[in-house]
Amino acid sequence: MKRLIALFGAGVVAAAVALLADSVFLLMFSVLLFAGVILGTFVLGVRAAQQGNFVVPYVAVLAAGLAVAAVAVGSIVMGASDDAPGLVLLGIALIVSVIVGVFTLGLRSAQRVG
Repeated sequence: MKRLIALFGAGVVAAAVALLADSVFLLMFSVLLFAGVILGTFVLGVRAAQQGNFVVPYVAVLAAGLAVAAVAVGSIVMGASDDAPGLVLLGIALIVSVIVGVFTLGLRSAQRVG
């Protein structure tokens, strides 16, 4: 769990630096770090499922979260290419909401396992 928190923190720092430096590459790197957090949370959920402490709707929520994250990344890339700051802001807000939601589900799963 500590690794996921460190990865999440690194993603937030990379996103902040990307916004300050106006770098699309750093922004995509932060999205990759957040994807690592989501993947790590999914692994926690699978481990909990193997131990019998997992509720099936978490998989549906995780799939929905990944779908929203994909839409968010698309809006960021489209907004950056068309110089539409509102679209980029929408993508960032979607990513933050997905990360908070999936991270919360991961914490709940980890508390049930541990």
